[in-house]
Amino acid sequence: MSVASFFRTASRPIRSRLFRDLVLLVLFTVGLLALVAWGLIGALNRDLAATRISDATRMAREEVRNFVQPLSRQLLIARDGLTLAGAEGLTPTQLTDRLLPTLRHLDQIAGALLADEDGGEYFLRRAGEQWLVRTHDPQQPGWVTLTRLDATGAPLETWKEPLAYDPRQRPWHVAAQEAQGQVGWTEPYEFQSLDLPGITAALSWELGGKTRVLAFDLLLDDVLAFLRTLPLSTQGSAFLMDADGGVYLGTMPTPAPSSSPSSPSRNGAAADGTPNGTTGGSHDVVDDDLAGPDDRQPFFSAEEHFGGPQVFAAAVAWRAAGRPPEGQIRFTSGDHTWLAAFLPLTANPEGGWIGVTLPQSLPGNAPLASRWPVLLLVTLVIVGLGAALASQVIRKYSRQLKDLPRLSIDHVFPEADLYDLIGRGEDAHLEFKSTMRHNLHTGKAGKEIELAWLKGVTAFLNTDGGIVLLGVADDGTLLGLEADGFENDDKCRLHFKNLLNQHLGPEYARLVRFELYLLEGKRLGAVECERSSTPVFLRAKNNEEAFLIRTGPSNIELSLSRALKYIQERG
Repeated sequence: MSVASFFRTASRPIRSRLFRDLVLLVLFTVGLLALVAWGLIGALNRDLAATRISDATRMAREEVRNFVQPLSRQLLIARDGLTLAGAEGLTPTQLTDRLLPTLRHLDQIAGALLADEDGGEYFLRRAGEQWLVRTHDPQQPGWVTLTRLDATGAPLETWKEPLAYDPRQRPWHVAAQEAQGQVGWTEPYEFQSLDLPGITAALSWELGGKTRVLAFDLLLDDVLAFLRTLPLSTQGSAFLMDADGGVYLGTMPTPAPSSSPSSPSRNGAAADGTPNGTTGGSHDVVDDDLAGPDDRQPFFSAEEHFGGPQVFAAAVAWRAAGRPPEGQIRFTSGDHTWLAAFLPLTANPEGGWIGVTLPQSLPGNAPLASRWPVLLLVTLVIVGLGAALASQVIRKYSRQLKDLPRLSIDHVFPEADLYDLIGRGEDAHLEFKSTMRHNLHTGKAGKEIELAWLKGVTAFLNTDGGIVLLGVADDGTLLGLEADGFENDDKCRLHFKNLLNQHLGPEYARLVRFELYLLEGKRLGAVECERSSTPVFLRAKNNEEAFLIRTGPSNIELSLSRALKYIQERG
């Protein structure tokens, strides 16, 4: 077959024309899909990367919130417990008994503080495997009392230290007052007792005529350690950042010169009251002689570290873009393109932020553009297979396609279809009825006339569909529906609809279409019926139901047992 003959539109066997159309359809569809896919590959890659970084950032923020949320809940529980116990009368030992179980079971909490409006304070924090209690009596300004406890909470030793300290000036105390009875969170600041940055959840309330403040500390090191456990990717990272783009990478102590050995304070403890050499997990105590408050910075300027880790490059790109609270930032680090997204940890955009960086193309998720040869090969295989299958189908069913009955009428140009149907005569998919309701023998409307053509509709629905032509005699003579005496076409359509709802049910209206046509000056009615997936019963006199099927040019009513068997076999 030549190319010209393949596309020739002259009269050809239906098998050849259908095969040609199927091949053209497959080629057009696959070619269009391939063209669209090729054009959208870049956009798809960008969308996938944007969705990945956005989802990762939101996941990281929610995980951090879930990590710190227990502090807020436990703060409320501890406040209620202290209120019921009468915190204003509790001794430091009794306060320790109340708060120590909370710190034991929530590793996030680095320390617990309780202060009053007079400047009195109780402070419990971890000291390695032991505990340290610090109390401040406003009647003894400039001094604090420290008690070292063992792992069970039993006191080991107590001593006093000089310390010019007013808890009412600390960020956590200020945050509690500003929150006005709600849990308030500080911005990141440096804990005086540890020389480590962190955040604090604080809550104020009235008790015994005085304002009390209860607070729990959380180290940024612990938050950062938690972020490193999140399942981002082998190359992705999550980090903490302040509103100015400063990045926190963990504690970076400045070692003291070897010629300046540390000198222990009273009772062999550091200046904050911690026994020298006592450490523990992420709450290691750093000797003040090795690292003072001025030797640590919670956040490191991105500009000063540009060219280092990609998190600093991400922060620079974020600031250059105007610190957007949503969306993604593309930046380059180490000759690779990265994506970064940033979200504030709280409703305060001037507080802490979380950032996530991911490579624009992750290993194992290569750009689709690199796979176009495979896509092209698969497309060609599909086209060839589809053409072969189409050829087999057309060859096998060519006779059936040639003799395929007409089950619908062209509603724009119906004359040709109507003449074709009437000339063919009644068969398994076509039935003629002289009128819709008028009995030509008695000269009056009769219910039996209506039920006669409704039986044909029911049979077609239960078999393979078909058409009932109203206004045509059994021999094909055009009679028209004028004998039915309808005032207009709308009255005729309404009567048909009412009969269908009454005797079959409105649920089958979607499978039946009724149209009126004018042929040789006579009005004809055509009822087009689709095959129903559920059995259809005709309700006749006294609500008796009949199940009918179409066999050849006849409607056959089946008994109950035969109807059940037919329905089961029909599926």
